[in-house]
Amino acid sequence: MQTIEDALQEPLFSNIEELGVHLLRNNQALDLNTAVELGLRCANLSQAFALAYRCALQTLLPSLDKTHWAAMCVTESQGNHPKQLQTYLDDNQQVFGHKSFVTMAGLAEQLILIVKQGDNPERPELKAMKVLTQQANVKVTKMPAMKMLQDVPHGTIELSGAVGEILEGDGHADFSKPFRTLEDAHVLVACSAMIMRQAKEAALPSDIMQKALGVIAIVKGMSAMTYPWQHLQLAEAFELFEALCNKFEEVLSACSQEFSQQWLLDKALFKIAGKARLARAEKAKQAIAEIMA
Repeated sequence: MQTIEDALQEPLFSNIEELGVHLLRNNQALDLNTAVELGLRCANLSQAFALAYRCALQTLLPSLDKTHWAAMCVTESQGNHPKQLQTYLDDNQQVFGHKSFVTMAGLAEQLILIVKQGDNPERPELKAMKVLTQQANVKVTKMPAMKMLQDVPHGTIELSGAVGEILEGDGHADFSKPFRTLEDAHVLVACSAMIMRQAKEAALPSDIMQKALGVIAIVKGMSAMTYPWQHLQLAEAFELFEALCNKFEEVLSACSQEFSQQWLLDKALFKIAGKARLARAEKAKQAIAEIMA
């Protein structure tokens, strides 16, 4: 891993494709350290998010091909709750169904699909399946760019008998649920590193760097924790990150106009799933209270 000083001297990435070349073609570990190193070269939140998303997926599933983009596919037209999922794995181990909102659709060549198996509507058995997009039974349709994270592609996926590798474990408990935590952690690290780069480029006050390093340190310390302590630590990291963003926005005008305008659109990213995140933190606090009683 490069030092922070060295990474801050490297040029910013011009787009997600260039980020992908450096992220996926150098056979490096896709982890929190890489999220810091390349986050320091991200020019906007779209790039930082794409970096974090890919590293989080590799942490979740180390067997993914590190040289290609990947995507977690959960959400369907009715939602993403286990009881709402209709995409299913049939008796021939083929997948049929539709995923309605897939991040990195069009770039991702590896899909982690959360699919239903069995006929119990009240308690469906969910499996995770690794499927490659380069097969006739997988149709990817890109959606128009969003205002938020406009450089990150999204799309829908139709599955009409797709085949792949069924992964061991429960699709919800062992894949989609832990991915939320991993994604949050990597996003905080990559975005904090991106803010550090802006602080360097615009000669912002040193307390911006200090708070960003604090977020990164807290998140990296999570690896030594188990539930529920890990979730409480993540909640603390989010609180510090919010303070970092507030301090950063006080001096945002010192950054380039292009960056500032896009930041104000993209920062809505941090509100997504906020209620669910707070609920998980409260559940963790209750669990710790019971431990300490």
